[in-house]
Amino acid sequence: MSGLDKAKGIVFLIIGVSLAIVATYFILKELIENQAIVYIFMLGTAILFLYLGKNYWKKGKRKKNK
Repeated sequence: MSGLDKAKGIVFLIIGVSLAIVATYFILKELIENQAIVYIFMLGTAILFLYLGKNYWKKGKRKKNK
């Protein structure tokens, strides 16, 4: 199971990093207009994915050590 948790962690981290990069780009691009709020929510989602990925990654590492 630890391999599966580690794989989930990697997938969540990749999704989170990708969303964070895209959201940051669009926030900087659209900051002048009113659409920036949508991309701020997107950045929040990216942070959530990074948090979940980190937790799954740690869970996978912890089970491997036992």
